Amino acid sequence: LQRIDWSEFVNLCNEKKYEILSFEKEYKNRRQPLFFKCIKHPGEEFLASIMSLRNNDHQCPRCQDVYSSKQEQEIYDFILSLGVSENEIVRRDKKTLGVEMDIYIPKINFAIEHHGLYYHSDKFKNFELHYKKFFLAKEKGIFLFQIYGDEWEEKQNICKSMIKTHLYLIKNKINARDCYILKVDKNSNKHLREKIISFIEENHIQGNSNGTIQYFVLCDKSTNEIYSCLTLRNKMNNKKDRISDIRPIEIARFCCKHNYSVRGAFSKLIKQIKEWCKIKAFNQIFTYSDCRYSWGNVYEKNGFEYKGHTGIGHYYLLENKRYQRLPIRLRIKNNKSEEQILKDEEIHKIYNAGNYRWELKI
Repeated sequence: LQRIDWSEFVNLCNEKKYEILSFEKEYKNRRQPLFFKCIKHPGEEFLASIMSLRNNDHQCPRCQDVYSSKQEQEIYDFILSLGVSENEIVRRDKKTLGVEMDIYIPKINFAIEHHGLYYHSDKFKNFELHYKKFFLAKEKGIFLFQIYGDEWEEKQNICKSMIKTHLYLIKNKINARDCYILKVDKNSNKHLREKIISFIEENHIQGNSNGTIQYFVLCDKSTNEIYSCLTLRNKMNNKKDRISDIRPIEIARFCCKHNYSVRGAFSKLIKQIKEWCKIKAFNQIFTYSDCRYSWGNVYEKNGFEYKGHTGIGHYYLLENKRYQRLPIRLRIKNNKSEEQILKDEEIHKIYNAGNYRWELKI
C-alpha cells in the first residue's frame, strides 16, 4: 500500500486539531490504525488510519457528533427565525413513525431529517434506513425532507428556500402568465448558456446536469429576469425502446428561483415542451422525483403517470464529499473490483431514499 509522507500526515492532523500519539517509526502504511488525541476535546483519544482521516472530515467521535448536531441546530434555529413557535416543533420524535425524525411539525405534517455524511454512511447505518423513513412518513401523510450535511453546508440558500416552501412562508410570488419562454440549445449564445447554467447551479439542489440538449427558460416580460428553468437530455436508446418504437426524452432538471413561488411555471413550460417534442419526433417524456425531498406532485398534476420506485441508490463518501461515481483514478486502478477498491481506500457508501419514475405519452 502507498505510504503517505509523514510530514503531510502531520500537517493533516494539525488542520484537524489532532495530536499524534503514535511514533513515526510505528507508521507502515496508510491503512494502519494509529492513536490520536483530540485537542478540542481534552481526554478524547481514538484509533484511526491515515486513509480514514483523509476521507472524512473528522474521526474524533465528539467532533463528529458536534458537527452533525451543529447543523441540525442551525436548521432548527432557522425554522424558529421564521416565526414558528418552539411549542409547534417536536425534536427527535420517535413515537410517530417508530424511527427518529430530527425535527417534526405535526400541525402541517412536515418533518426534517439531517444526515451527517460520516455517521449516516454504511459504516453505521443500514442501507434501507433513509428509504424506510421516507416510506413510513408518507404512509402517515408526513412530508419528510432529508438533507445531507454537505447540502446544508454548500447549498444552504436552496435548502432554506425549500423549507420555507413547505412551511408556506414564501413571500415573493409571481405568475407564469407574466413571463415568456426562452428556448436555448447547445448552439445558442455561449454567454446566455452560461447564465442559465449558473441559474441552475444556484437554484437546484443537485446543480446542473450533464448531457443537456435543450433549456426552456421562464423570463419576466418586463425585466427579462430568469425565474424558472427546465432542461432536457437524451436517453440512450435501449433494445426495449427500439422494439416498441419509443423515442423518449428526459426532464433532467426543473427549478425556480429560490425564495420565489412561480405559480403555473411547470404547466406553462410543459405545454411548450410537448410541442417541441412533436417537432423533434419524441413521443415520450420521462423524469424522476427524488424521494428525499419530493413526492412528484407537480408531475402527477400535469398528467404524468407514476411508474414505480427505482430502488435505493447510493453515493460514495470520499474526503467528506458525496460522489455518484468513483474517481477515474480509482476505477482503473490495477483492475480491482469495486468491493476491493472500497476496502483498500476505506471508502464508505451513503444511501438515499431512491426516486419515483414518471412518464408522459405525447
